[in-house]
Amino acid sequence: MTVARVDFAPAEPLAPLPRSGAALLYFQRTVNVPKSRRERLLRACLGIAVRPPDVDLNDSLTALLLDVVRAEVVRGSSMDGLRWIVLDDVDQSGRRRLLAFLFEGDSAAPFAVAKAQNDAVNGSLDAEADALRRLHAMLPPPLRATVPSVLHYVTAPRGEVLVSSAVRGRSAYADMQSALAPSRYIDAHFRAAARWLAAFHEATRQREHVAARHGDYWAHNVLRSDDCVAVVDWEHFAPSAPCAVDLFHYPLTYGVNYPWSAYRMADPEVAFARTFLERNHVSRAVRAYFETYAARTRMPASQLAVAFREFLATRGTMTADGEALAGVRALPWPRFLARFESATSSVFS
Repeated sequence: MTVARVDFAPAEPLAPLPRSGAALLYFQRTVNVPKSRRERLLRACLGIAVRPPDVDLNDSLTALLLDVVRAEVVRGSSMDGLRWIVLDDVDQSGRRRLLAFLFEGDSAAPFAVAKAQNDAVNGSLDAEADALRRLHAMLPPPLRATVPSVLHYVTAPRGEVLVSSAVRGRSAYADMQSALAPSRYIDAHFRAAARWLAAFHEATRQREHVAARHGDYWAHNVLRSDDCVAVVDWEHFAPSAPCAVDLFHYPLTYGVNYPWSAYRMADPEVAFARTFLERNHVSRAVRAYFETYAARTRMPASQLAVAFREFLATRGTMTADGEALAGVRALPWPRFLARFESATSSVFS
């Protein structure tokens, strides 16, 4: 449902939705990512975790978010049983965005997720809403269940809000940044990512090596729960693009963000070499990732190295004039390419 309004009249009186113990536990276990080594150790060893910040109802974007929840999610019913966790976030473009997880009573998992922003310069939430609708129209039922569905989209002078269904799972990024031993998740992360991406590309394939594109397929957007996988944040979706964009973006960004030593990320060029050119736990998982994808899509393994070189040469876009995503724009792409071309072995050999 798309709702376009001149504006939402603020609800009276404005009062924050309460947090339940179950909602706080969900935040600690699933959403919260430690911001420092100290926080990681306190959480893992002593069970001490950061609580989500309090909601500022004097903030216009927060007030809009609450108005939309009242007007569109609850639709005039009592809000007594509704609980929420709100995160004040900054996306890869430096844009402020609110992310709210909505719970019914003491439910252990949210039923919906709401995004709110008032800066559409770097992309409107309407694009993601449209992508989710198109995906639910084009994907078979098993894959459809791995993608959020649109519940409400509202645009107003104060900003815009997208409410979508919640999907199960914890992001691979949260796993690697929270655990004392992040290496224990590596194999599961790459296995899940390869299987889901292969199924997605097979279901949306238009011709050889061309299918629908997520556009920002990285550990933060891939959620895993037992053997189930869900994928979120579809604002960069394209119905037709080279399969190599998503395929190579996942391991590249995984390696760049992985805590290689003492819970710290490595220099990007060092991380690139460890991920694709050296022999270690991550590179073995990357090799298996490509093997799984190639087997499930019938893609000749011999073509992977050629496609990867083009991926590096085009800054991850596979087009001559494409612009890299904000999150990877500052990476040393020419040095990545030089290291790959001069290497005597890689995950493809």
